[in-house]
Amino acid sequence: MIYESWKQEGGKLILTGKSIGNGQTIEFTNTMAIKKLTADSLVLDNRGMEIRYAKQK
Repeated sequence: MIYESWKQEGGKLILTGKSIGNGQTIEFTNTMAIKKLTADSLVLDNRGMEIRYAKQK
């Protein structure tokens, strides 16, 4: 997957991009709930799967 853009709408993070495979390119949009957002971390809920990002120090 190649992410091309993102935007925040309220408590949601919306990612858009393209999935490239087997000679076929498919555009996609992925919407995840923002569970926690601080200056150095982001926690997302992707349909029950928690994804955590942290800023490197």
